Amino acid sequence: MTLLQLLTHLSTLANAVVRPLRWLALAMVLLTFAIVILRYALNTGGVLLQESVMYLHGAFFMLAIALGVGENTHVRVDIFYSLSHPISKGGSIWLATYFFCYRLPGLWFGLAYPMSAIAGGFWKVPPKLAAYQLYFCSKH
Repeated sequence: MTLLQLLTHLSTLANAVVRPLRWLALAMVLLTFAIVILRYALNTGGVLLQESVMYLHGAFFMLAIALGVGENTHVRVDIFYSLSHPISKGGSIWLATYFFCYRLPGLWFGLAYPMSAIAGGFWKVPPKLAAYQLYFCSKH
């Protein structure tokens, strides 16, 4: 399998995963509507529904970012980009990719990991749960 065929298959897979975004947005709207009805009309609530809307927002924006970058329709500062030469456009795309996709996540991980390791005994696992891998991921 050549590299071009592999990229074609990956692009097809990404499109199949990302295309149902409109249904995810509809699910968010309907769940939010249900939360409002439950809270104000029936004087009750559902924490699970509220958290599911939060996770749907996260999934929606992460998939929408992937779709926008994949189709080159993402938002960029267009003040200098529209007036520049195609070589300059390529350079600015490379710089943005380098800093925002490679360097910035490393900075976030480098800053967040020590703080989360300090907070509340991050790596302390009770003896009964020592057999479970990645126990710390389920801590609140």
